[in-house]
Amino acid sequence: MKKIIKCISLMIISSLLLVTSVAGFNAVTLYTDGDYTFADADAESVALYGYNGSSSALVVPASCNGRYVSSVYNYAFEDNTSITAIDFSQASRFFDSIGMKSFVNCTGLSGTLSLPASITSLGHGAFQGCTNITELQMNACVAQIPSQCFNKCASLRTVITSPFVESIDNLAFANCPYLQDIYLSTAVTYISDTAFLNSNRVRFQVFYDSYARVYAQEHGFSYVLRDGVKLSDVNGDNNVNINDVTMIQRHLAELESVEGIYLYAADVNRDGTVDVADGTALQMYLAGYDMPDPIGEILTQ
Repeated sequence: MKKIIKCISLMIISSLLLVTSVAGFNAVTLYTDGDYTFADADAESVALYGYNGSSSALVVPASCNGRYVSSVYNYAFEDNTSITAIDFSQASRFFDSIGMKSFVNCTGLSGTLSLPASITSLGHGAFQGCTNITELQMNACVAQIPSQCFNKCASLRTVITSPFVESIDNLAFANCPYLQDIYLSTAVTYISDTAFLNSNRVRFQVFYDSYARVYAQEHGFSYVLRDGVKLSDVNGDNNVNINDVTMIQRHLAELESVEGIYLYAADVNRDGTVDVADGTALQMYLAGYDMPDPIGEILTQ
């Protein structure tokens, strides 16, 4: 009987210790400074946790009680429909992170969202469901656009990423039915198969020698080449003339080699092969004939 009582006592003590441990783990120490609420981030910094001001524009402050603001706390503004804009102009150079689902379903956010260069990390679903953002300017130095980060941003039309973005994860820009253009650099080396799920209007603004162009081509998305090369400008002088016909002929005769984007430009009739028909098509264009292909215009697909 004593063994049973002792066993039960140990179980109760263990349970109490577990509950205390979980409670302590989940506890968040909050600080108030004016209209803002903050949580501990580390010994020198705090994370923005809440805002109770009268302005609909959330101005991210530089500091709180002598400690710099380094981030936005996870779920900090979840379902907040009062905020119409986020102003990062006052944030310090140490502000580098927007946490997981920090602004999820903030449907009041509208217009252009511009992320500052100091940001190096975005959390999963950070701006998911922000249905009234129309343009995203990512000046941020983030290498990864995480899963669902801008999922269900139904009014989003233009995305300009920074040269630091290397990967775009699952559903990052999914369910953005009006997304028209996304600008991507050659730094991008991975895009999830579901990154643009149900965002069927998107057109990739990419460079010829880039993973993003290959991805767009393989996944059936239209794209525009940011290199600025025109269809039929085979010699790269920014003009389309008889010299380009000569360059095609010399390439076919193996007297000169046309490679890369200029070989792409030499495919005048856009049938996937550079041959005599391309030279003929270009000669007809120069002679004033109406041609079905956009000769002389920036390369697209």
